[in-house]
Amino acid sequence: MKNSMKLVGFLHGLLMAAALVLILISSSMAYALTNLTLVIVFLAVAIVLDLAVAFLLKRDAVITDLVLLGTTVLAALALSQIVVGRANLMGYVWFSDLESGNPTSVTALYLAVAAMACSVVAVIVNIVAGFRKPAKA
Repeated sequence: MKNSMKLVGFLHGLLMAAALVLILISSSMAYALTNLTLVIVFLAVAIVLDLAVAFLLKRDAVITDLVLLGTTVLAALALSQIVVGRANLMGYVWFSDLESGNPTSVTALYLAVAAMACSVVAVIVNIVAGFRKPAKA
């Protein structure tokens, strides 16, 4: 069971790192996110917590579950901030003709969508891991 939690921690951390890189690139291309600092903080703290749990030698089940809950909440908060930050761009590209012909805006939006997908998958991974059977003492 310890190895499966390490795998979950590494997978979640990898997904959060991918989301962070994608949203940084997206924000630097077009329509910079005004809430980028919040997104960076949420994702960075989630990554640090994932790595901390993955490398802890002695694991308490309660602490592991609390960190799992915390990283899930942080990933969901990051996802919500990405959606809020990219809502205007979604409207400009998908629902009007204002930016639909601008390849830079379209690429920035699709990078943000990829970051959203990473966050959603990370949340799902943590939720599934939360329903694991507890390790026997």
